[in-house]
Amino acid sequence: MIVLDILPIIQGLSFPDNYNVVAEIRALALSEGATPAIVLFTKGTPVIGAPQDLVKEFADKSAGKHKNNIRALEGDWGLVQTLGLDAIPTLGFLATLANQTGMSVISGLLLGDAPLYGGASEPWSIAGDIASLKHSGTCSVIGSISPFAKHRKVLERLDEAQIVVVTSSDGPPVALNTETNQITSSKFPIIPKEKQVADLLHTVKRMGQAMLFIFREHHSDGENQEQKRVLKSDVDKILSEIGSMNLQGASASQYSHENLGKIVRGELTESMRTSVRSAAAIAHCATYNSRGIRGHFVAFFNIIAHTAYERDDLNKQPFECRRLPFYDTFAALIKNPLFVGISAIYNMYILTEHSSILFTIGRCLAYGIVLNFALIACVKQFK
Repeated sequence: MIVLDILPIIQGLSFPDNYNVVAEIRALALSEGATPAIVLFTKGTPVIGAPQDLVKEFADKSAGKHKNNIRALEGDWGLVQTLGLDAIPTLGFLATLANQTGMSVISGLLLGDAPLYGGASEPWSIAGDIASLKHSGTCSVIGSISPFAKHRKVLERLDEAQIVVVTSSDGPPVALNTETNQITSSKFPIIPKEKQVADLLHTVKRMGQAMLFIFREHHSDGENQEQKRVLKSDVDKILSEIGSMNLQGASASQYSHENLGKIVRGELTESMRTSVRSAAAIAHCATYNSRGIRGHFVAFFNIIAHTAYERDDLNKQPFECRRLPFYDTFAALIKNPLFVGISAIYNMYILTEHSSILFTIGRCLAYGIVLNFALIACVKQFK
């Protein structure tokens, strides 16, 4: 069993690189013969965030509606405004991520001493994210949805989603003690941290051999150092418990918490640079640009350029590409000169009103050149 702390590489990335990174790690898990899974640790604040200016950019461009296929934005934007947060709460993000990468999500929603998003005045928006998490497929929501039990709208949303609550005994949720939330004066059930850990470990045991990706809470530099220390202690403790388990004959992880960080930053960084920053980004420019290739070419180019996910709203919301650094372009040209190279040149240097014609000509020329070399090679082979 392998446990990775994924936060160091996720928190510094923007869309779509964060999706691609997770897909890269999922491939790493499968190559190790492990079942990939995400474990979400939170104490009640956003786990992974995007900068406030990113939130504002989405709101300005799409009037608060979805953009770039991040389904969490519509509900979360109201929560960001309500709480004055500097990040987007990401349960919906994880749901989309799980759906598009085929990765399981295990969510310890109340792992800590405070209820999830206890200060939210409209918690049903978060319930919608949890519903999305369940809808994403192979997901288990550990703990309970009990923080929202006092809100009728929440119960309606969750009933529609058919949320499955996993407990250590696989039985129905037990009665829990409640505590008054200081901000909303509402009664929220509190699940002891020990029970949350037990539920998590029980689910991991049922999975057999697995690779777990730990999403830790995202703190800014100005936040309470004691909170950061306590959270790190909690995660370290859980990692050590997971690492000491014998999972149906699978070997336990030998990685310490410090070594996990080195693995993520070291072994995966190079893969991120070549696969995510180069091929995926350039291929997206080629396939999703409003003046580029559209429709039936998307799946083909995704395969060729090894992109990590597909979008279902291509024709509705064209993807706007950024100019890529020279070394990324150069790496992509070496890796796949025929397809990715043409895409890069097209999107970076030939964006005019005649772009479609020029790109078509370039693509045909490339096919012709390759076919010519192939024919010459065949002739020489059979002479």
